[in-house]
Amino acid sequence: MKLSSILPAVVLAALLPFAAAAAVDKTAGLKEIREAAQRGDAEAQLELGILYEFGYGMTNNQIAALAWYNLAAKQGQQQAAARVDLLKKRLPPGDVEKADSMSARLLGKKPAAAK
Repeated sequence: MKLSSILPAVVLAALLPFAAAAAVDKTAGLKEIREAAQRGDAEAQLELGILYEFGYGMTNNQIAALAWYNLAAKQGQQQAAARVDLLKKRLPPGDVEKADSMSARLLGKKPAAAK
């Protein structure tokens, strides 16, 4: 057996533990972002909106993306405000209304200390 045919398998076997660790880190990171966003952190709200809009680490969800962008934009986050404008032009009015309702619900879930 040639070394060139074994080498890819050896490299893959060596990298698998790192891939598993990255998956755990991504899940932990997502949890931290979500918690910060729920506490009212505008940067975390922007990040969560991006994750939802483009489906990074989760299912693509334009309504949830707009909801999180709305919350960040209300705190003066300029990138979020730009994404709000874009999504409101792109989404049907019914989806925009759903996102607005979701934003209101999310705002109501913030811990009292963060309000």
